[in-house]
Amino acid sequence: MRLGNPTMKPLPQMPNVIDYVFTDARSEWMDIFLLGSCRCFLGSDSGPVVVPALFGRPAAVIGMIPMGHGFIVPDSLYIPKLYQSRKGGRCLIFPEILLSELRDLWTTEQFEETDLTWVDNTRQEISALTSEMLDRLDGVASYTEEDERLRNAFRSLLLAKSNEKTSGAGSHIGRDFIQQHKALFEAPDSDNKIA
Repeated sequence: MRLGNPTMKPLPQMPNVIDYVFTDARSEWMDIFLLGSCRCFLGSDSGPVVVPALFGRPAAVIGMIPMGHGFIVPDSLYIPKLYQSRKGGRCLIFPEILLSELRDLWTTEQFEETDLTWVDNTRQEISALTSEMLDRLDGVASYTEEDERLRNAFRSLLLAKSNEKTSGAGSHIGRDFIQQHKALFEAPDSDNKIA
């Protein structure tokens, strides 16, 4: 079920998908009911993401920014946006971001001032996060020793320069995302670019 507002573009007809925003049932009360009774929430780091947690529902959150804030809700998953240099297109490595003030970049203006841009999550990254969350809910998610090592390494970086804004230690970065971008734990090189 997709929530939102009527200014959004309607979804095409798809099996098992209700474009709730364009139904007669849409109301503020129903928004809260759906967010509070969902199996899990899939969406961006925006206002509605906190509502499911009030009812004990987990979330799979995409596009987390700033990278240094993680996601606060335990038993949830998230994937951040990557940071890319405007000059040369180099993708910054995780330590370069999380061990510096870049961890708290929030606004477009802040990114422009530091000559950086962010990289939106891909469809594949979003799909992988969704699958991982559904597997966790079904009790069939599996993690290798390397998966755990990479997640713990990212968490250590996240907490290394924590501040009053840092959250997310109880949630986990997506397994496939961190596997896909594990080179971003290493020193930058000329091949470290995102097309």
